[in-house]
Amino acid sequence: MRKRLLFMPVIAFVALLTFQPLTAQSSTLKIAWTQISHEPATGASISPDGKQVVFGNWKTNQLTLMDWRTKKVIWQASQYFNMVGNLYWSPDGKYIAAISGGSIHLYEAANGDHVSKSEIYLDAYENLLGVMSGTEEMGVVYSDLKWGTNSREFAVMVHGYVLVYDLTFNKIMTVVDVTAVPPPNDVHSYLYWFDWSPDGSKFAAYHFKLDDNGVPVLPVTISMGFWDKNGRWLPQYEQSNTLEEACVPDGEDIFAGFAYPPGNDIAWGPDNKTLAVGTAQLTLCTLEDDGTLTVRKISDTGASAFHWTANQKWLIGYIGECSFLISDVANNYETHSESFGEPSGEHCMGGSISWSQDDHYIALGGDDGLWVGTVEFP
Repeated sequence: MRKRLLFMPVIAFVALLTFQPLTAQSSTLKIAWTQISHEPATGASISPDGKQVVFGNWKTNQLTLMDWRTKKVIWQASQYFNMVGNLYWSPDGKYIAAISGGSIHLYEAANGDHVSKSEIYLDAYENLLGVMSGTEEMGVVYSDLKWGTNSREFAVMVHGYVLVYDLTFNKIMTVVDVTAVPPPNDVHSYLYWFDWSPDGSKFAAYHFKLDDNGVPVLPVTISMGFWDKNGRWLPQYEQSNTLEEACVPDGEDIFAGFAYPPGNDIAWGPDNKTLAVGTAQLTLCTLEDDGTLTVRKISDTGASAFHWTANQKWLIGYIGECSFLISDVANNYETHSESFGEPSGEHCMGGSISWSQDDHYIALGGDDGLWVGTVEFP
């Protein structure tokens, strides 16, 4: 009997270590991680309300949606899902878009059913653009996707174009030509990322720098381009090559013997004016009310998967291996990097990250499994 009494506290202590999530603290954030799965979780994306997580498994070619707290699987769908696939929830939580292996799929979040008419329409248009641009055999097809705030429209980048698709009318409403370079070309191999402002009024994307007539300048340079909601280029925000600070630093090096993408990510702030740009550094580009563009470097460290909190008090980027770049907007964008490790203390290899709309939950997925972090701000 005594042995049993002595043994039970040990069991309780081990259980405490095993099942309680770790809380990582800093002067800015607290993150309590909970591991959901040890299986590959590519493109992990958390629902807007923070209750569900969807992810792909490249080993089984399966898409899974689950309640992360109970670990109950809600549905699974068979889909080829490679190691760089991505998933995107609509803001109302009713749809999930998936990009993987050169294809786009759209699911109803409630049951996993395909929205097949949208997939067929987009695939037909993608094939047309590929033939017209001469890029159908080159590199990445779909590279980025953003939902409109009304959840009835989404914009997707394909072959160097941004297409705005309307679910209500089942048609493409706007086409933004990001490249402005006559075909054939491999421009889309360099232009991966874009963003759609929260108010739906404008787009921003890496593009070939253009002169006042909309013709690419020489030497060829990658810069940040801006377009209105109808896809019209806004030349007043095109930067001069003579500027010491630019939205895309070293834009000429892309075609000077260095084969690398111009950046990692871009993200509009809630004010619809400030753009976070991730390259080898973190830069802010702000569209001023007088029609000018101001640029400010806030960190020598680059990041991706940017997240602005809803109140625009924090800008957070993901560096990798459970490390984040954290900017205190109210404190003149004071920025530092910080690592938040897992409960097990193992090496963090998460490759995809997403945030809930209320800023309190993070989904982190990769080859080593799926984690959900509960976030507290000071």
